[in-house]
Amino acid sequence: MIRRTVSRRDFLALSGATTAGAVLAACGPAAAPAAESDDGDMPAAEGYNIVYTYPHPDTNMLGGNQRLILERYDSMVPGTDVQVELKTGYEMSRVQADLAAGTAPDLFWAGYTSVIQAIDEGLIVNQQEYMEAAGVDFDDFVDGIEAIYAPPTVGGYFWGMPYEQVVVLFAYNVAALEESGMDPPPKDWTWDELIEWGVAVTRDVNGKRPDEDGFDPNEVDIWGVAYWQHFAIQEYLPWTAGQLYVDETRTKATINNDGVRDSLQYLRDAYASGAATEKPPEKGLVSGKVVFQEVGNWGLLDFEKQIGEGGLGALYTPSHPVHQITATPWYDKELWMPVQDDKNREAAAYEFSEWWALGDPYLEFCLETGYFPFTKSHFADQRWLDAIAGKEFMEIAGEMPAYATNTRFWALFKGAQEAQQSMYELWDLAVHTDEDLGVLMAAAEAEVQRIIDKYN
Repeated sequence: MIRRTVSRRDFLALSGATTAGAVLAACGPAAAPAAESDDGDMPAAEGYNIVYTYPHPDTNMLGGNQRLILERYDSMVPGTDVQVELKTGYEMSRVQADLAAGTAPDLFWAGYTSVIQAIDEGLIVNQQEYMEAAGVDFDDFVDGIEAIYAPPTVGGYFWGMPYEQVVVLFAYNVAALEESGMDPPPKDWTWDELIEWGVAVTRDVNGKRPDEDGFDPNEVDIWGVAYWQHFAIQEYLPWTAGQLYVDETRTKATINNDGVRDSLQYLRDAYASGAATEKPPEKGLVSGKVVFQEVGNWGLLDFEKQIGEGGLGALYTPSHPVHQITATPWYDKELWMPVQDDKNREAAAYEFSEWWALGDPYLEFCLETGYFPFTKSHFADQRWLDAIAGKEFMEIAGEMPAYATNTRFWALFKGAQEAQQSMYELWDLAVHTDEDLGVLMAAAEAEVQRIIDKYN
């Protein structure tokens, strides 16, 4: 691993992080950022209190990576107290209630549709002025970063920080694949090969494979491929074919084309071959019920524990787009009781942004690979990277491009939830019927175009 010191500005340009990432609201532009030290390291800072609320199913757990970040931040910015609150179901209605009661956090997590609602209701402030005050220029970013930051840009203004970019992959049981007579997947695996592997390891209760006479698809004991009905999977299938749902102008649907239809055909083939199941069995890989399983960046650690002696392998797909951002509450003194005074809020706009520069492992990872997970509370330190896939992950991650995807569309229109539900239904229909894919994709394109026109 390399070790070098970079300035705050150089780091931000390299990693795509901006000081607008966790800006606290105020009625005017943020105060000028604190001056950098001569050697380009973190600037000196006074202490401030910052509260960040993140929705989490277990409100008693603060993960090890989050703790690493907090400890590092405390050591770099003496006197600053960052409190992370884990709350279940922290939606806009609760944000509104907390603002009214004067108990809202300085920062909170929000999905794209919630951000649109928050903008309309004046709950968050655009952060363009804070970015300008901090000297952040989008033109200085590395290629592809603009696409990552496009989603939280609404009406020409920047409203929040992308929360994370998730590595999407298939995890598989190495022993189960080898027992089926198949070689481990190469780096340049194809969807056709995924189906082939799925057929090879799928067994019914009588031990028959899908390509053997007498195979009973209703009595499958070991599935080769598990399809999780989740929008992420429906999205990255077209991405691997170089296709987007919505064009670069954000005004036209582009679903009904050969690339999207071909990518969806892979999923249909997996079903037709008997190699795939609709949902992953509850116990995952440890039971032998699932050999390939779509997981995100955190799920893989759990699967590694479950696999035991089987061994864990991973097939990497193109990178997942950002799906969450960190939003900033609007504290209007005439309407809401401010949680903190103006000085604290303005200073935190700059100081808290340095959260991104907290760990050498993360910085080294970015510099060596050019790939940026864009995680904050999910801190991608070297121990985590080694744990999930060894050093090979570093090499693979460097090959992952930053995609400009349809998440731009979700950020711009109130119809995001409506469009997402429609796509769930259309993709589900495409997989489970014999209808011609061209007909179904034409229907999908018409539906998304209707929503674009409705909210554009």
